[in-house]
Amino acid sequence: VTLSEDSLKGAWLFMSPKDKGGLGCVACHSGSFFTDEKFHNVGFPQIGRGKRADGRDFGRWQVTKKEEDRYAFRTPGLINIETGAPYGHSGTFQTMDDLLVYHANPGKYYSQFDYSLRGLVQFIDGSKVYQNAYLFTQEAINSGNLSSQLLHRDLTASELVYLKSFISDLTDKCL
Repeated sequence: VTLSEDSLKGAWLFMSPKDKGGLGCVACHSGSFFTDEKFHNVGFPQIGRGKRADGRDFGRWQVTKKEEDRYAFRTPGLINIETGAPYGHSGTFQTMDDLLVYHANPGKYYSQFDYSLRGLVQFIDGSKVYQNAYLFTQEAINSGNLSSQLLHRDLTASELVYLKSFISDLTDKCL
């Protein structure tokens, strides 16, 4: 596969550490399948029925009971990622753009997320409402263990274009 100029710029951003001007994505999305197979709290919106009677899903903590694992979910692989929408551990992002913007700066965007979920194909009729989704997401963001690997700033318009171009190239065009 020959990468376009935008994809090459995206690959550099993806692979380069934050302290060298990159986005540091490879810190978690590494290896042959672009996953470290580890668990991280990235503050994604907490929708769904959860694993507990109160509707919460504490992620890896449910298994380990270690505080650093609270709200931590396994890093997904990125091979053929364009075939995997909706994105996020509970399917809260319909588009790659929405995912990347939120993922870069969840501390900012969790309060702007549309918890009505009408932007998601599976909830377009508005029939499913998760009353505590905002509260549970706020708890994940403020838990004290939000991943330090995250960018914690907005992506620039060009970073978003380049990053999306590279990530899109991780999908086999035959699919």
